[in-house]
Amino acid sequence: SIAGTSESSLPTLLLGGICLLVFLSGAAGNIINIMPRFLLGGLCVFAGVGFLYENLWEGRKKMNRASFAIVWIIFLVNFIWEFFVLQNLPKDIQPMVPGLLVVFVLGIVLSTFEFMFAFMHKAKDPSIRCGDVC
Repeated sequence: SIAGTSESSLPTLLLGGICLLVFLSGAAGNIINIMPRFLLGGLCVFAGVGFLYENLWEGRKKMNRASFAIVWIIFLVNFIWEFFVLQNLPKDIQPMVPGLLVVFVLGIVLSTFEFMFAFMHKAKDPSIRCGDVC
């Protein structure tokens, strides 16, 4: 489920299968046109808030501090880029630097540094054994 409240993956798989059947049957357009726009908007907000809560708040229980800080840095850079920086760029440059591209590259760079710092400690000297000890 979106909020991670279900122990089984059966509800997610069942709902995914129903959505796939509706999409492949061609009835999805008719169903969406009948539903009020605020209902679809509310579903998007519900899903978005669930993802934000899961990753930005509950993630602290599942991640180490460095990974959790990287998630928050990516979130904040995306927010600042989309609402403050992108609007001040020239109109011909704006399509070339979307926020998702910027935070994708930032996430790759930060994750690379996190991995590098996690594994750059000096390895212990191997213990050499004589043939009769093995």
